Amino acid sequence: MKSRLFASLLLAAIVPFLINSEAISALWQFHTTPDKWKEPRSYHTPMEKEYKNRLSLSHQPMPDTMNAEKRFSPNNAYWFAYQDAQSDKPILIFNEREYLIAVIVNPNGPIRSISAKWINEKLLYIEIWWGRVLGSGYIYDVEKEAIIYQEMVHDGVIPFQQWEPARKKAK
Repeated sequence: MKSRLFASLLLAAIVPFLINSEAISALWQFHTTPDKWKEPRSYHTPMEKEYKNRLSLSHQPMPDTMNAEKRFSPNNAYWFAYQDAQSDKPILIFNEREYLIAVIVNPNGPIRSISAKWINEKLLYIEIWWGRVLGSGYIYDVEKEAIIYQEMVHDGVIPFQQWEPARKKAK
């Protein structure tokens, strides 16, 4: 009898927390809960320990020729190139030095895709998808030769679909 009373009291304390979207946002680290979204979106969380060291940087000698397509920064001073966005081959970055920076991915399994794009004249956004729903995002400063931002990226389609009943109910 006492255990049922305890369970009832415990549920009474937990249920309001579970259905409180602010509490769920804090728990799942959503900016807003998926019931407020108009469409699926990616959401970001702090970098997980096991993914922190999957990206490494090194210097490589400047090759005599480059076969890969160079993608220039908005000021045309820097460029990056990668040969295969489906593998762990390095992204090569030119920053007006006598060497290239190699951004090397050290996976613990397959890589779904790697993409990079310029944010501005010196910042490069690199996104790696480890699978269909989990990735990592990095911002690399080519002048400082440092990663200045890193977070996990989560595909939000499944949470969006799972919260569909709550969205419909709210309308």
